[in-house]
Amino acid sequence: MLGQRFVPDAWAMNQCVFDRIIWDTNGIPGFDDKVMRRVPSALDIAFSVFGNDQTVPLIAARIASTNGVAWRDGYPYQHNLAAVRRVMDAQDPSVWTNNIYFYWLACLRELSAPTTDTNYPDAMRTPAWSMKTLNTQLASWTELRHDTVLYVQQPYTGSILCSYPDGFIEPRVNFWQRMADMALRTKDLMSTLPKTGQFVFEPNAPDAGYGDTSFTNSIGDIYTNRLQFLDNFATQMNTLRDISAKELSRQPLTTNEVLFIQSTIENPWQYGSVRSYSGWYPHIFYYNARAQRSVISPCDMWDSLVTDVQTDPEDDFVGDPGSILHEGVGTVHLLMVAVNWEPNDSTVYAGPVMSHYEFELGPTTRETDSQWKSDVRAGNLPPQPDWTTPYLVPGTFTFPSWIY
Repeated sequence: MLGQRFVPDAWAMNQCVFDRIIWDTNGIPGFDDKVMRRVPSALDIAFSVFGNDQTVPLIAARIASTNGVAWRDGYPYQHNLAAVRRVMDAQDPSVWTNNIYFYWLACLRELSAPTTDTNYPDAMRTPAWSMKTLNTQLASWTELRHDTVLYVQQPYTGSILCSYPDGFIEPRVNFWQRMADMALRTKDLMSTLPKTGQFVFEPNAPDAGYGDTSFTNSIGDIYTNRLQFLDNFATQMNTLRDISAKELSRQPLTTNEVLFIQSTIENPWQYGSVRSYSGWYPHIFYYNARAQRSVISPCDMWDSLVTDVQTDPEDDFVGDPGSILHEGVGTVHLLMVAVNWEPNDSTVYAGPVMSHYEFELGPTTRETDSQWKSDVRAGNLPPQPDWTTPYLVPGTFTFPSWIY
C-alpha cells in the first residue's frame, strides 16, 4: 500500500473551493466570510496550472452568473485562482521536469502560448482556435488523471465539521514548563504509594450515583493508570511550552504542532458526527475507574463550584455582624483577542476564560456547589469584581438543556 502523491493540479482545485475561499464584505472576520463554492472546474486548472489566459472571459462569466451550475457558479473566487496562478508561474523550471506527471503538465502548459502572431496561419489566430486548444489541453489532462487515478491524491471540498482552525497558545513558556515539572514531581511522589491490593466500589456507598454498579479494580492497575496520566500530562505541557517559545521567537510551527492545536478536542482526521474526545485536551483530565464507565469526558462536565475560604465570627464588641467569605467559579466567558505579531500580520482568536466571583454570606451560611449552580443557572450572581471592567463586556447566557 502506497500513500497518494501530491500533484499541483489537485492542490489548485483545493484552493478554489470551500473552505479555502474567504470573501470579507464587512471587515469583520467570521464563518460567513467563507465562500460556499463546493465544486471546482477544469477551467480552474486551465487558467492556473496551464496558464491559459483565453479562459478568463469564461471564468468571469461564471462568477457573474446568477443561474449557473449549483455550488460552482456565482461565487467570487478570482483572488484564490489568481494566487494559484502566481504560485504556478513562479516555480523553478526544474520543477516541471521532476517526474513524468509534472512533465506531462509542462507539455500542456506550452499549448497556452498565444498564436496570434502573423507568423501563424489565420485559422490559428482566431478565438475558435484558442477554444480548440483549450479543449485539447483538458482532454489530455483528463487522460493523465485517468491513468493516475490510484496514484494522485484526490482533492476534497472541505466539510463543515466541529474542528479547530489554526490557534494561538498563550506564550507563557515558564508556566507551561512549571506545569510539566509539577506533573513529573507528582509522579515521583506517587511512585512511593502501595502498588498491591484491590479497590472495591459498592453501589450503596453514600456517594454512589444513579445507575452505578459494583466493580473491583486492582491497585496495580490504578497505579499504572495514574503514572501514564501524569506522563501524558507532562508531554502535553511540554508541547505547549515549545509552541509558546516558537511564537515568541516568530518561528513557524511544524505540521505536527498545527495539528496539535487543531486536535484540541477532536482529532480532525477521526471526527464524525459524535464526540469521541480523541484530542489531547480531554486526556489531561484524569479518568478514574468510575469515570471510565461514562460516555462523557470530564472536560465536558459543567464545573461551576463554590467554596468558603474564611470565617469572620460575629463580634458585638466592635459591631461586626460576622460573615463567611466565599469564592466561586461560574460559567466560562468567551475571550476574543487580536494578536498582532507583525505590522501587517494580525489575527483574531476566540477561546474560553474562567469566571471568578467573591462574596460574603451570613456567619452561619456556607453555600454548597448545588446551591451555587442553582444561583448561576437562575442568574442570581454577585457582581463581577471591579478589576474585570477593562476587559469584560456584560452579556447574557442561555443554558443548554443538557447542562446539569
